[in-house]
Amino acid sequence: MTLGDLTFDFVCDSDYASLFGNDVGIKVWLTDTAPIGAAPGHQVPVWAEVLDKSCLWCTGLTGPDACRAACTYGVFGSAGLYDSTQPNFYLPVTNTIGLFRLKLFIDTLQFFRFVDCQDVAAYFAICNEAIGVPIVLSKVTAVSPGGQAGFRTNPLRGTGWSTYQPFDFAFHAQATSNGADAFDACAAQEKDIGGFFWDNPIPGWPRSMYWQFYTYFWGGLAANYPFYPGNNFLIPYWYDWTVIELV
Repeated sequence: MTLGDLTFDFVCDSDYASLFGNDVGIKVWLTDTAPIGAAPGHQVPVWAEVLDKSCLWCTGLTGPDACRAACTYGVFGSAGLYDSTQPNFYLPVTNTIGLFRLKLFIDTLQFFRFVDCQDVAAYFAICNEAIGVPIVLSKVTAVSPGGQAGFRTNPLRGTGWSTYQPFDFAFHAQATSNGADAFDACAAQEKDIGGFFWDNPIPGWPRSMYWQFYTYFWGGLAANYPFYPGNNFLIPYWYDWTVIELV
């Protein structure tokens, strides 16, 4: 994986040579495999602005696992300012399908770009599939024995934030490569699943040991944040969603 300029040297026996210089440069992106044109990324034809980012983040890497992890860190550091109230670039059609305003996302300066988890997850999928790395978008919620859905998180630091706090989520949008792992470029975790200081987003942690429900958090911090007081039996529930079109 890399990007750069491919230069062709040539000699021109003409008075017009001075207008061109002595070489012609062509920008080249070296991707992991061929870009993916299907949902959710829709990267055939590929967007040059997306390739610029993805190839830069993944320079020197090869293989889907390494590229997904690098894109996790890259998107987290550049997506914008986390706003949990609503998506600004992802346009939901139903609970499981929607559109993504990629041109508006690219045209909006990072420091004025407010994003929620659906915005970030959709852009993460686009960045991966531009370099040929497949991604499945997923959402997670939790169901209590009483039937309520939703959960309170461990302390999170959203993209663009400098402080941690817990959130009450009805659901949280992420991505997966195989249905068994979780990639979350939207927020950094204060602790890892072993309870040690982490302060980074999630680059493929196993979702069987999901880190957001206080009864599943191995470090113990989330025990102070039960979404439903007295309920220690929140059950994670995952379902797929996708971007059906870029607009």
